[in-house]
Parts: sequence; C-alpha cells; structure tokens
Amino acid sequence: MAVMCTGCTLNKTSGETKEQVSQDDIVTLRALSIGSPPVDGMDAFYETLDALTIPDLGCIVRYDFIPWGDERKQINIAIESGEYDFIPGGVFSDYKVMATKNAFINLYDYMDLVPELISHYEQYREDYLKNCEIDGKLYGLPQYITGSLYGVGEGFLYREDLRKEWGLEPVTDFETMEAYLYRAKQDERYQDSPLITDNRIWSCLWYMLAGNKYLEVSDVLDTPFVVTTIEDPYTVVSRFETPEFQQILEIVNQWYQDGILQSSILASSDNEGSLGIEMMKQDQKPCETNTTLWVMNRTIIKELYEINPDWEYGYYDYQLGSTPVYVASNSDSTVISISSKSNFPEIAIKFLEKVHTDQQYFDLVNYGVEGIHYNIIDSCLNYAGIDAENVFPGWTGVGDSYNVYEIKSINEQWQTEVVDREEERAEALAPIASRHPLEGFIFDVSNVSKEYEEMEDIRVKYLQPIACGVTDNISADYQTAIEKLKETGLEEYLNEVQFQLDFFKAKITGTE
Repeated sequence: MAVMCTGCTLNKTSGETKEQVSQDDIVTLRALSIGSPPVDGMDAFYETLDALTIPDLGCIVRYDFIPWGDERKQINIAIESGEYDFIPGGVFSDYKVMATKNAFINLYDYMDLVPELISHYEQYREDYLKNCEIDGKLYGLPQYITGSLYGVGEGFLYREDLRKEWGLEPVTDFETMEAYLYRAKQDERYQDSPLITDNRIWSCLWYMLAGNKYLEVSDVLDTPFVVTTIEDPYTVVSRFETPEFQQILEIVNQWYQDGILQSSILASSDNEGSLGIEMMKQDQKPCETNTTLWVMNRTIIKELYEINPDWEYGYYDYQLGSTPVYVASNSDSTVISISSKSNFPEIAIKFLEKVHTDQQYFDLVNYGVEGIHYNIIDSCLNYAGIDAENVFPGWTGVGDSYNVYEIKSINEQWQTEVVDREEERAEALAPIASRHPLEGFIFDVSNVSKEYEEMEDIRVKYLQPIACGVTDNISADYQTAIEKLKETGLEEYLNEVQFQLDFFKAKITGTE
C-alpha cells in the first residue's frame, strides 16, 4: 500500500510540541493477523491509520491476513521469513516453542518506553504481565481480557426452531447434544449431509465428558498430551491414556459409521469453521461444533439471520458452569509478539501502547472504519446494514476489555435467548468462582522441545485418525499410537511437566 500522505514533510505532534518529519524518515511496520480482510474499505482504513501513526510515531503499519484453518503453519512461515514486525500467537500457534528459539524480543527490554501501557495492565492486576512470562521474559503482550469465568468459550450452535419442532429437550449436555444430532440425521433435509465437519470434535467431547474431572495445564491445543485432575491439580496425567479419552474414541467411531461425521473429515484443516457455517447457510445441516460465542455475536448470527430471519438458534457452551467454577486465567492468553528480526522494536512497542491506551487506535485495528465496517448505535457496536463480507476481523491478539463496545445482535431472539442468558449465568456463577489452582503457571517446553515436536508428528499421524472415528480396529490402532508416543518421548515430556509443576507448587505454597 502506498503512503496516503505524499507531501515532503508531515507534522509530528506530541502534546503542544510539533516536529517536522521527512517522508523519507517514515518507517513501515508489517503486522500479521488471522481472518479474512473486509472486501471494501481497506484504503480508507490505511488512510485513517496513517493519519494517526505518521504524526504520532513516524511510521505506517500494513497488515497481511491469513485465514483460520492453516494458521499454525502460516505463522511459522511468517516468523521464519523475518518480514513481519508483529506476530500473533497462542494455543493456535507454536508460540511457546518459538519463544524458546528466540523468535521474539523480550518486551521487558523496552518497557521503559511505554509507561502508559504498563499502567493500563496494572490497573486490573499488578501481576498481569508477570503471569505471562516464560523463563522470566515477556515474549508476548497478552490480549487484555478481564472479569470472565474459566471456560472453553466454545460450544455447539444449533437450530432452536428445529429442536422445538422435533420435540427434543434443550441441549445442555452430551446426551441432549447427541440426541439432537441423531434426530437431525433422521430429517430428510439432512440425511445425506454430515453434521460434523470439524476434525477437532474430540476436544469438544473432552470438554463435555472430562471437563469437570481434569484441568488443562495450558490448553487442549497447547498441551494436548497432559492434564491434571481437579482433586490433585499438581500431578500430571497422560490425557490420551485416560478412560475418558478412550470413551471418546468409541463415540466418534460410532458417529463416523452413522454418517454424523464427514467421511472426508481427515482432510479438514485444523480449524475448520467456514465449511460448517456455509453448510448451515445453505440449510445442508442445522448445527455446528467448535464455535466460539464471540464469533457468533460478531458475524455468524448476522449472516444466518440475513439469509432466514425466521430461524432461531440455541447455544450450548461446553464448559461454562462446570463444577468447580474458576475465574479466568490470564497467564496463558493469546498474545501479540514483536519479531526478534524487527528493525524497529522501539516504534513497534509504542504502537502497541497506542492500541491499548488510545481509543482511536483500538477502534481502527479491531473494528475498522466506522460507517464502512461497523456502526456505533446507542453506544453499542452494531453491524446492521454492514455486509457480512465487510466486517473487519480485528487484529488477532490485541483484544482489550477496557476498550471494547458491547455488541447488540440484529437477531433479537439470539440476543435474548443466548447472549443475555450467558451473561446472567456468568453473573450467577461469579460469587462461587475461585482462583484457578494453576493460575500463573506456564509450561516451558524448551527442555523437551525435540520430544514435543516428534510427539506432535505421531499425534497427527496415528492419533488424529482414530480421534476422528476413522479406524476399523480402535483397540489395535490406539495401542500403536500410544506405543509410538512413548517411543518418541512421552514419559520424558510428562516428567518435565511434573518437574515444573512441583517447582510451581513449592513457589506458591512457600515451600521452595
């Protein structure tokens, strides 16, 4: 993109002081984000952003978007290229592994340049940033999420009007969800269509069948091989050797045989959401797994509503309200990192400060241009009149609870039956919520990074097929997968997690 301001000099304003900045001195920062860019309005977006960043920081910022589905691979390619100053990371990427390989700068080395940014985080909790350290260093600035309860934030979206038509109970657990799936399969509209197309279905089932028994050490995507029990949160358990996981294999195998799962599900990407929603739009299926409430609120319900405003929807959050109830952990957030190959880390960190402390910056990188990508009506974010393809995806990793607007859905039924009800449930659970026992723990994979990478290869090659139901002999294929994992270092990996958990426990109990 060309710089929109083409004069020989530009004003750089700081308070009452004005300084002339030559266009030759303007630097370009490149940022990576995940999602699909809006069809229209990117010229206006950059023009508006340039009008802020050039006088404030002497820079322009340009974004490249990669689609959800192949994000892990594409992020790694972007890191290796050295072309990007900003890299998003989290459980959807190899962030922690890459951090141990010095892919990102230690943000602590630059914090004296951004006092307002530090104050912004400390207004919620003094240890907010400290809890995101890896080996005493801060490789990623966490998205700023406050006040929510511990939960997966993922759930089952389904046609509520059909549930009523079929005379089924509301979907609130595994049994009622399965009943919905099998009843849908009996409907002539959906007999020949798969109801589940996402190869992460096993993780949904884990949340439902084991979410009230085990704790994630980090996240099901980030530390898939290990969990701890709620009764003993500081002792590791091999997830894939639990009876609950073996039960999941039986379920998905039956679903695969019965046509609930897509026959080509292994060809799906690791974050397959678009296909399922497109099928719902075309009334080829009435439900979707692995959906996040914030995505539903922002785009998908709007898209579905515009196709057929008479359809009603329900949403089953897989884990919100499970016993016990914890406040959200801030120690393992989605983050935005600055590449160690960046030529302008000082300017990059100042830009992040602006994004979190200046509402104009925040609105632009999260919502786009008002009137083109969104509207503000009655102080609420509103997408009425905005084409679905023109909703700005938001910069991955820079969410901020202090700056976001409340979203009002154009679908009143969804707003009343789902959004407001979720808020009521959260408020009801808040008084009994307690601190998560692993709050502040981040597993440093560096000592077993080789074993981890080899186990991931084994997981994809041997476990993923049976976790999607694709097997003629569950017992034999499962045994082979576990043996392969152990050959490549499963025990060493579990021992390393246990070692770090022991140290963490001693630290928080004062027995170190």
